[in-house]
Amino acid sequence: MQSRRSSQGSSAAACASWARRLIVSMLAWQAGCTALPLGETLWVSAGPRPLATLPGWRQASPLPLAAALRQQCAARHGKPAAIANNHRQACSRLTSDLGAGALRAMLEREYVAWPVVADDGNGVGLLTGYHEPLVTGSRRRRSANQEPLYQPPPLTPGIPGPSRAQIAADPVAAGVAGRELVWLDDPVEAFFLQIQGSGRIRLRDGSIMRVGYAAHNGHAYHAIGRTLIDQGALRRDQLSADAIKRWLREHPQRALAVMQTNPRVIFFRELAQADASSGPIGALGLPLTARGSAAVDLDRLPGGALLYGRSLDAPQTRPGLVLAQDRGSAIRGAVRVDWFTGSDEPAARLASSLDDRLRLWLLWPRGAQPPGRLPVAWPEPPL
Repeated sequence: MQSRRSSQGSSAAACASWARRLIVSMLAWQAGCTALPLGETLWVSAGPRPLATLPGWRQASPLPLAAALRQQCAARHGKPAAIANNHRQACSRLTSDLGAGALRAMLEREYVAWPVVADDGNGVGLLTGYHEPLVTGSRRRRSANQEPLYQPPPLTPGIPGPSRAQIAADPVAAGVAGRELVWLDDPVEAFFLQIQGSGRIRLRDGSIMRVGYAAHNGHAYHAIGRTLIDQGALRRDQLSADAIKRWLREHPQRALAVMQTNPRVIFFRELAQADASSGPIGALGLPLTARGSAAVDLDRLPGGALLYGRSLDAPQTRPGLVLAQDRGSAIRGAVRVDWFTGSDEPAARLASSLDDRLRLWLLWPRGAQPPGRLPVAWPEPPL
């Protein structure tokens, strides 16, 4: 959907370059170009279309989005407040008694849909899901089998910190000894909680501790599912979070080495439990809403933006309307959505099942242009 320019060049040269690429691709050049500032992102998309023409629009429930949008609209300070200003017309009409039909009609009046495509023009991306797990643990170590979640050690920007293997081999030398935030009873769940980025821990006294992302060690993320496929331990059609967990528990002698093929470590902080029923805090500093919030690549899509996703594998059930309120270390690219499904067991099952081909549209206020991006005529890829 976007490309980076190493230099500004002239406006005419930029337009000619894009025109040649579009003509070669048998695409129609219908819009003018202007030079973007150095390092700016270029938006490549078809022009906007009415929301009512989106596939499956009438069947998609807008109610989970409404709950997320109300929190975003209520923001008074910081980044969420600035984002809410982009949706001020919708926010002014978002009353608590607005039903699904009226809400859908309001969105149709206030917004148009911009098809999202990747850098190479591909309009099909990936939909996955994540949830807030509930695991057991203790603030102090109670057994040798427990695995810690760490608070961030001193980290130097641009320089990777200790890897997963280095931390496991020598926590003192890795600089994390004494920074244990909580000890989890199940090392496999501790690993997966790092992938989720947030979670709740049931402590020995029955109380709940909520933890959230604080930092990472600067290493690239590697999916251990790929490791298991490469080793012949699992087939691609067998791959799921549950299958990976089951394999790790059934092969404890090999599990540590497999998990260490992902060198990235997530560090955590304890979150206040002001409202235990609300979701975890996302990248915008707002609680996430089950099925109404999603993690995206915030370097590619505007934070707080309304998105409409269409699964090509299960179009009747997911994901529909969501707000871009979170980010993830493995969420990269424009047509990429990690859907927050909630905090209960059904949410965990749904998140685990998601591995869908995705079409995505950005919903932006009618008559406005997405910020910092230059629309270029590009026929929308067919479904």
